[in-house]
Amino acid sequence: MKRYDRKPKRLASKKIYMLQGLPGVGPALADRLLLHFGTVEHVITADEITLMQIPGLGRTKARRIREIVS
Repeated sequence: MKRYDRKPKRLASKKIYMLQGLPGVGPALADRLLLHFGTVEHVITADEITLMQIPGLGRTKARRIREIVS
C-alpha cells in the first residue's frame, strides 16, 4: 500500500504518514492507532497484546510491528 504521494505538511497528517511506514499499516489503521493511543510514541512503545486490541490488527501484524520498533 502506498503512503502519500508527497510528504504531508500538517502535524496530524505527518503522524499518520509516519505510522503508515510500519508493516501492514495503511491510512485507516494508522488513524485507529492514533485515536486509541493518542501519540506515535505510545503506538511504538505498546506491547503486542495491547496492539492487538485495535480492530484490524491481529497477532501477526502486531508481532511484525514490534519486530520493527524493537
